[in-house]
Amino acid sequence: MNNSILINYGSVDMKIKNRILVDSIFLILASIMFLIFIQIGSTFDQKLYPGLLILEMLLFIKVNDFKLININSAFVGCLTIYFLFGPIVYMLEGRIVETNLFIINIAFILYIFGIFFNKKLKFKKHLKTNIIKYNGVFDSKVGPFVLYFISCFASLYYIFINRNFLFSNLETGRVEAMSGNGILLLLIKCFIVSVPMLYSEYKKNKISKSIFWTLLICSIFLTFSIGYKASSLTICIVIALMYCRYEKLLLKKIIKILFLCFLLIFFFDFIRASFSDTKFNLLEKVINNMSVGFYNYERIVYWFPKNKEYQFGYTFLINLKMLLPGPDLDFTLWLKETLQMNFAGGGTVPTIFGELYLNFSFIGVFLGMIIIGFLSESISYLYKREGFKWYICLISWQFIHSVTGGFSNTIVDTLLLLGIGFFISLLEKRTGD
Repeated sequence: MNNSILINYGSVDMKIKNRILVDSIFLILASIMFLIFIQIGSTFDQKLYPGLLILEMLLFIKVNDFKLININSAFVGCLTIYFLFGPIVYMLEGRIVETNLFIINIAFILYIFGIFFNKKLKFKKHLKTNIIKYNGVFDSKVGPFVLYFISCFASLYYIFINRNFLFSNLETGRVEAMSGNGILLLLIKCFIVSVPMLYSEYKKNKISKSIFWTLLICSIFLTFSIGYKASSLTICIVIALMYCRYEKLLLKKIIKILFLCFLLIFFFDFIRASFSDTKFNLLEKVINNMSVGFYNYERIVYWFPKNKEYQFGYTFLINLKMLLPGPDLDFTLWLKETLQMNFAGGGTVPTIFGELYLNFSFIGVFLGMIIIGFLSESISYLYKREGFKWYICLISWQFIHSVTGGFSNTIVDTLLLLGIGFFISLLEKRTGD
């Protein structure tokens, strides 16, 4: 008996020693980074940038409790692709990086601080209470089918009235077709809500596997037919996130699903290029996808406020204006026109740093990344606890997607779609009563 107690005390003592050792190592790393920041200041050497970012990633891993698969890690993974590999691609190609990369280092540190701040406030306890309180808010049985077929009819009508644009050149025609069709496009995007809701019904054995897969494939086909690659991909990824939580998958299988989603992106690009005048080159597409976000960010920093004043939150309203009568541009097309960029196809994605900067300058980037870090930890917890719910998965993916698209292009649309999901759920409950 006494021996077992001693063994237990010994194992606890060893855990405490290991934890102190790990904390000490990361404290030393953080101190080194702080001293480097003090030293380099405005005379920041761009060659130091990748090394500092790797140190910051090690600090993030510690603050994230060494969890490699969660929403925080996915968000940081996207940041890494666009803001670590982007500048490296620039340097390898011999291009000059004109933006102060030191700003990105600080923004990343502040994002990590936001996560740390959330943990210290023990915000999870408040979330846990409210999750229980609002459980069942989005529950609906008939609503998903009604919403699905509304999206089907909206898609077919949209394709019919814009057939001359869509069937001539999908890459450029889809942009011309958008003008004045904000309401129709929102109804088509409702596939993003209805299909995951139907997946929930399928997992509850309310609909058969064959019916669900038929509805899923039709929704992807229709959204892609109008040129909405992002919507098609969002449907697939939200279903994949739900599947991961329902099945409680191991790391190996999750990586396979991520790889399939990665291949799906390039498959959609290949199909869209086949129906356009553009040529598809896989290697070129990979390099371009890795560097385009950083290129756009650099262009935004150069352009604002030199050629265009700071927007102070106006960009969050641009996509909402599309719902009003008239030929308004969406946020990405507005940004493309503002930056005077000339290329075939859709608009310009701002990246999360770019959007915060063009609205509120670098102060907005710094304060915004603390808030985003705080939100990231909360969303990561929600997905871990309630990841089988379609709306948690939708919020999780759109939050990750905001790294490239910014909040104006992802979260604003998501709030509208969640509002529609809530409305049909409420309507069904009222009708049932």
